[in-house]
Order: sequence, then C-alpha cells, then structure tokens
Amino acid sequence: MALTADEIANEIRRCGDTIGVFYYNSSQDFDGLTTEAQSGVHNGIERVLEASIYPDTSDDVGYYEGILDCTDERDGSFEGTGFGLDNGEILVRLENIGFWRTGIYITLGQWQKIMVGFNGSFAELYVDDVLKASRTYTATQNDVAGKNYRIGFAMDTGSNKYYFDGRIKDITISDRFNLGDNQPPTPDPAEWASGPHALGGTEITMAAEMGTDASGGIEYYFDETSGNPGGNGSGWQTDPIYNDTGLEPGYEYTYTVKMRDKYGNETGVSAEGKAITPGPGDFNKNGVVDVNDLEILLNQWLTEYVPANPGLVGRWTFDEQSGTTAYDSIEGNNGIIYGGATLNGSG
Repeated sequence: MALTADEIANEIRRCGDTIGVFYYNSSQDFDGLTTEAQSGVHNGIERVLEASIYPDTSDDVGYYEGILDCTDERDGSFEGTGFGLDNGEILVRLENIGFWRTGIYITLGQWQKIMVGFNGSFAELYVDDVLKASRTYTATQNDVAGKNYRIGFAMDTGSNKYYFDGRIKDITISDRFNLGDNQPPTPDPAEWASGPHALGGTEITMAAEMGTDASGGIEYYFDETSGNPGGNGSGWQTDPIYNDTGLEPGYEYTYTVKMRDKYGNETGVSAEGKAITPGPGDFNKNGVVDVNDLEILLNQWLTEYVPANPGLVGRWTFDEQSGTTAYDSIEGNNGIIYGGATLNGSG
C-alpha cells in the first residue's frame, strides 16, 4: 500500500516513534486572540500528543481553546483528534465521537505537562505523568480526518477559531500508543501471602501476595464477607497488608482479596481466608474454650512453689528463743522443733 504525501513527510521527520517536535526547551507565547501555528504533522488513528502548557486564562467558549487540534473544518463527519481547554477543563477530541469531557481541570499560571494517547479503541489522559482519565471508544482508519495538527488554536466546521491563551513548549507527536492494556495483574486470581489471623480479640491481620503488572500502580481490595460485628473491607489501597480493627471477640470473620492495575483491570478474587477473634478464656485463640485452654492456664499462669532454701525445716517471725520452743508472746501459739534443730535468731 503506497504512502500518502503526508505520511511520507511524517516518515522523513521520524525519530523512533516521534514524528514531530516543536518548541523544544523553549516556549511560544499564544495571546488567545490571533496567535496560531501549524505543525505539518498529519492526523492518524494512533497518536500520542504531548505538550507542556502555562495557561494564563481559559474561557467558556462552547468548543475548546486548541492546544493541538486537527478537526476537519471542511467536513463535519470527520471529528479529528486533539486536546484543548474549555473554562479550564481539559477536553480531548477523538475520531467518531467528538469531544470527550474528561472532568480534569488545569491550574492557571503554572506549567503542566499534558499527554493524550489514543489508538481507535482506547484513550488516556495524563497530567504531569499521572494518569487522570481513560475511556474506550471505537474508530477505524476510515474515520480519520485528513488534516495536519494546528498549534495554539482550534477550528470548528464553521471555520470559527478558538485560541489558547498562554505559553506552550516541548510539543511531541508520536504514532505509537503503547500505554494502555487490558490485562489484569498476576497472580490472577489474587493469592494470600499470609492468610487472616487474629492479633487479639478485636483485630485481624492479613497480607496478599504482591502482584505484578506491566503498567504498575497495583492496588488491593480486601473484602470482609461474614457480616459479623465490626467486620469491614479495606477499599482500594496500595498496601498489600490489611488490619481489620474494631472487631468483636469470639466471632469468625471471612476475607477475600483482589487486585487491579492503574487501568482498572481487576483480577479474580482469592480463596476465602477465615480467622476467629479469641474471647475470654480462649488462650489458644481457636475460638473454643475447652480443656486445652485450662491446660495453658495451669502451665503458664500457675507455678509450683519451690522454697528458696530446701534445707530449711522451720521459720518463725515472732519471739524466737534458743532451744526447741519458740514462744508466741501475743497469741500464745508456741512452736516446738523436734530432732535437735537450732533456731538461728529472729527474721
């Protein structure tokens, strides 16, 4: 299949996946009124558009103040692709659907790096290298608007122009979008590294096997399913360890865990893990008070008395005298030592 003239021009500019670079390490001021530029880089079904912006203002324009835009003003059936601002919100334009209102807002008077990637089925928005929004959509090569990217302004099908107000730098346009995926982390389903076990009468701890995923950003969700008093799930968290607190002694609690990556791809849930919070007298923490707990009580709590001096045969703490009789001068409870033992003074 022969390349078009625009595709040939893109290949001439290519450096790896990058087919266009503008204002590298320098910024261009766009006045929001008339300043505009052209990239000469053609639109495509798969692109990554990136620019650092310093917006001074952003108005409610009913369209978008274009940062990169290639809407085909000649034919309303071709939506084009690009991104810009409307009243501070980042709007992304995608083939076959038009505007995607991301719900993500920029900060005026501050540099921010915006990156949009799309491939005809999936689109993502990053701000300062953090994924902020993503969505699915459907477009084919037949839906692609045959236009080059404008810089600093957008144009609708009525040829009305909408200008960006601020500075733009470090624009890159690439034709390989490899950021998204639809595969969940592994292991799938999630597994236990250490199943639930009680730390006491009101707390249970557990740990998931740490997941791996090409995208990173793995989160864990621990769910408590018994419904017993005080049991709660964790919600999504980055820590693979969870402690459920505020439980009631003497109940069995049941947990599962699952994972997801930063694209929202979830694993299956793990096998159930169960733990019993010990109640009063449950010294071995198995949820049952029985003879085994009594044995622990006898072995650990009660100790046999062993005299400090095993050769001692008698001791008084009252009026000891020499000989074989110790006289109790208060109560009259005298003691007698047999066998010729000798009293060794008071003590």
